[in-house]
Amino acid sequence: MLMILREPTEVYGDWALVLLQTYKREMTIRHYSQKTIKTYLSLLRRFLGYIHPLHPKDISTFQIKNYLSSIVEKDSLSYTTLDQNINALRFLYVEMYRLGFKFGEIARPRSERRIPVVLAKEEVLIIFGKINNPIHRLMLQLMYSSGLRVSEVVGLRVRAGIQKNASCHTLRHSFATHLLEAGTDIRYIQNLLGHASIVTTNIYTKVRDPHLFKIKSPL
Repeated sequence: MLMILREPTEVYGDWALVLLQTYKREMTIRHYSQKTIKTYLSLLRRFLGYIHPLHPKDISTFQIKNYLSSIVEKDSLSYTTLDQNINALRFLYVEMYRLGFKFGEIARPRSERRIPVVLAKEEVLIIFGKINNPIHRLMLQLMYSSGLRVSEVVGLRVRAGIQKNASCHTLRHSFATHLLEAGTDIRYIQNLLGHASIVTTNIYTKVRDPHLFKIKSPL
């Protein structure tokens, strides 16, 4: 069971404070961002609270796994948060202590693949028709027609009556899905989208099965 965390010096003595200072210094030397350093220090404090009164060097791989399992069950951690915990401990054991063997059997969590929102062709045309500014309309049409990424535009919502949680990136998803529905080979779509792996592109086969649209009734 996880203990209520206090400042490490209140529980363990000066060695914990020295450990945290060294940990921070080593991350700073390696040019980690201040946000990452703050996050990893917080995760390390929690880890120290869990293994108390043991020192990190004195615990086994099995105990590290038990810790990761306990926080997953207690907090229902997302893939990203669990991965941060693993990275924080990996830095401690691999980069600082050179005890990489303790992490040899600790696997990365499986990434979460969410099925993207896709607009129907008719919905895409409705959006285009509702945009009066010709430059803005041209930008959206270009995004849809070529599947370009838009890193600088987020959270776009259009005055069109479509209730889906759509954004600029949704046009990219729609572009890929509609090509697939039209019978375009999945590997061509992979190249157009710039995906390194076909696994990433295959997510569009889960949105809509193009073969279903070609089935004709025997009547």
